[in-house]
Amino acid sequence: MNKTRVEMIIETLRANPNRKFTARELAAEFIERYPAEMAEKQSNPRYDTKEKLLTQLAAEIGGERTEAAKSRCPNVVTQDKPRPRLYYWDANPEKTTALDEAELSTAENEAVEELDLPALTPSYSEQELYPLLIEFLHKEYGLYCQRIDEKTSKNSHGNGGNHWLHPDVVALEPLDQYWDAVVKDCVRHGNDSSVRLWSFEVKKQLTKGNVRQCFFQAVSNSTWASFGYLVATGLNNDVEAELQMLASLHGIGVLLLNTDSLFDSQILIPARERTNIDWQSVNRIVSENTDFHRFVEQVGIYSQTGRLSDPVENFITEAFAWLLRKDPDLGRYLVNQFAERLINSSKKFTPTNDGIVWSTQTNYGGVFPDMEAKWPGMTLVFEHKVWSELHGNQLNNYRDFHANTGNDYRLILITGHYSQHGQNPDLALCWHEVYVLIKNYLDSSQTTEITWLIQDFLELLKTEGLGPAAPISHTAIYHYQEAITLRPRLEALMARVFKHKWSLSAEIYQSAIKNKEGVLGIQFARRNPENNDHPLWAPGIFIGFCLDGWDHRIESRLKDGLKMCLNISISENHHDAYPAWSEYKELVKELADKVSKHSGNWAFYNHRAEASPFNPWHPLYLEYPMLEVFKGTETTEQQEQRFIEIAEEALVMLTNCEAFAAFECKLVSA
Repeated sequence: MNKTRVEMIIETLRANPNRKFTARELAAEFIERYPAEMAEKQSNPRYDTKEKLLTQLAAEIGGERTEAAKSRCPNVVTQDKPRPRLYYWDANPEKTTALDEAELSTAENEAVEELDLPALTPSYSEQELYPLLIEFLHKEYGLYCQRIDEKTSKNSHGNGGNHWLHPDVVALEPLDQYWDAVVKDCVRHGNDSSVRLWSFEVKKQLTKGNVRQCFFQAVSNSTWASFGYLVATGLNNDVEAELQMLASLHGIGVLLLNTDSLFDSQILIPARERTNIDWQSVNRIVSENTDFHRFVEQVGIYSQTGRLSDPVENFITEAFAWLLRKDPDLGRYLVNQFAERLINSSKKFTPTNDGIVWSTQTNYGGVFPDMEAKWPGMTLVFEHKVWSELHGNQLNNYRDFHANTGNDYRLILITGHYSQHGQNPDLALCWHEVYVLIKNYLDSSQTTEITWLIQDFLELLKTEGLGPAAPISHTAIYHYQEAITLRPRLEALMARVFKHKWSLSAEIYQSAIKNKEGVLGIQFARRNPENNDHPLWAPGIFIGFCLDGWDHRIESRLKDGLKMCLNISISENHHDAYPAWSEYKELVKELADKVSKHSGNWAFYNHRAEASPFNPWHPLYLEYPMLEVFKGTETTEQQEQRFIEIAEEALVMLTNCEAFAAFECKLVSA
């Protein structure tokens, strides 16, 4: 049986009790100790050289796998200062798991004397560093980060009025996640805070020539927060003393971001905590910048409710865009996949083999789509949601912008679940579909320097419940308490609307509430003059909700959410004959035409013709998204009235078909 990475970490450290390893050294030991597992790993062409395999294994050792090993075995210990992180076996973990203060101080001083750190990857722009920093802060410190883009500012103070106003990244640190509920309530209703706020200014390299300018930029835009940091990928050895002096005066810390081994990044100089947030400065940034406004709004929501609404939504967007910029082949591959999905629609477009410009938070006249892909003659506009819903008119705002510019564009919506698909985008996807597309790309391409980051992005999607569907889904857990009340509330609604005087003649049709076979609604059937207890399905007409598509064999119709539906029901003795009747064929044609010309949200579905296998009892459907039925309603009376209005629309469309009367006569007389 193959060993897991967690087991490899524990066994290798146990076998070397007197040695401390870096992640890369530990990876080299894995190759020697576990040849069978490594041979299987190298069968993947992405890891066909030892160097590629070492790089991948070192990335796999960090983060959650190390924490799992430490949780399973307390003898597994890491030393985080000075960097790089070291992994070792402690035979007596109850005594100590780290250097004592004197040893640590000596080690840090020695590290400072030798410090001369060039920027690890000069090819990274500052913008490309933001998602790396956000990932490190989220995984290492549990911070919920927001990228602050100065392009989303109003610049109401004129040219230069917002100079050094905006930090690059801000973060919320929830302090109360593991507190007792009693303590949470005390803090929430008192004068204390359950959060700390962090602010970061990002630079590539700190040199003697720019260190003071960079530091005071961080002072200007980050001193308002609980902790303010200047972040760099490297610094020259002649600026560290200057940083220490400035930090002691102003309290801004320094963080070194290691882009080659992200989780070997380190806080070089800790920031001094500010006990009270400078809300006057916060208000100044809020009044100018929509990203920062959104961040402070989230802080307020968390302070009042203890809930974070889509804390990873911004991170996922920035990380996704960063990957697409860094790997042009991945960007072109995804654009081709999107184009293929639209190839049979009126919105089809021709993908490009040239360069694609990927950007985030482009200003569309005061509204900001999450991401944009642009090449000559075409713009793909992306809106991303994790578990939140679209705001009212959100996609129409983007349409209005492009209508005024005359640009050719396509709207692409990516969400956590099909039920969030709304406002008629040109292409609607779920994150688990994006996951599969990226995974397919990785499986068919060669390893690159950012392959491990793409894999890390896929791990992020899985962790957040946005990867391949799990047997117990995150969505079901998240909405369970609300969902279990849905059926009894719908049953109560049916009991009320059943009393309505429906347009179908009570002299011809009798009605009853149907609550079985996966549907809940009102079943109409022609009265049987010979036996009132056995009405005729000639045809039967159902109007209501389909909650489970298994019995009717329409599971695929519910993948994007529950439906209100009208269907017709035909007795078993006619199943072999009715498909060939001209009256039935005319009804199919006429009803489909009526629905296509109707201005509402009803859709026609020819189940018998389109499904395999099909249910011959219920060949024709009209469908209406259940979310749209109740959108905008607040009271039971409003929901009752809304259901009746929409149901009557469908009943009238069906019974006003000339072919329907002929089909009824045929069924009764056959």
